[in-house]
Amino acid sequence: CWVCLVCFVNKTRWSYWYSSLRKVSKRYVEIRDCLVLLTEESDQSARARGLLEEMSSFKFLIICV
Repeated sequence: CWVCLVCFVNKTRWSYWYSSLRKVSKRYVEIRDCLVLLTEESDQSARARGLLEEMSSFKFLIICV
């Protein structure tokens, strides 16, 4: 049934999104600390700074709560 398939795909997508956010929320401090280190001593410092800035935004924090 097409409707059942669409419902299953939507539930799977939301389930994946929720579990991903849960993982980030549980490890927020560790992820932030790693990004801080990368901004100081990495060839990817610009990228790490951008991710750190995004993670520190109010919008990102609200999504994780």
